[in-house]
Amino acid sequence: MYHGLSFESGWNKIVEKALTKIEAHLATIPQDEERTFQIDQMKEKFGVLRWYATVYDDVIPNIIHDAQEESEKTCMLCGKEGSLHKKSSGGFWMLTLCPECAEKNDYIMCSKEKTDE
Repeated sequence: MYHGLSFESGWNKIVEKALTKIEAHLATIPQDEERTFQIDQMKEKFGVLRWYATVYDDVIPNIIHDAQEESEKTCMLCGKEGSLHKKSSGGFWMLTLCPECAEKNDYIMCSKEKTDE
């Protein structure tokens, strides 16, 4: 089933960089070996880029993981440095935004609650 790509343009450079790394990795695999890679879905979920793919090895998932981690600190709208924000009116919708995009869209920074262990 095809779900497609659904994320804002602020993350385009992250995705492009990851795809370039994946392409370079696939080029190192001999032609007679399996080189399966298929993007099943890319989307924003809980303020982070979620990337679901069909892969054959353990290198590509690491590249995808790094891209997801980078999205956690990159504004999904403009690509500047960002952090997790929530709608100021309440609710559970969270987005990774820079301060400027957060203010324009009525979002406030999520607090990082610390727990004592």
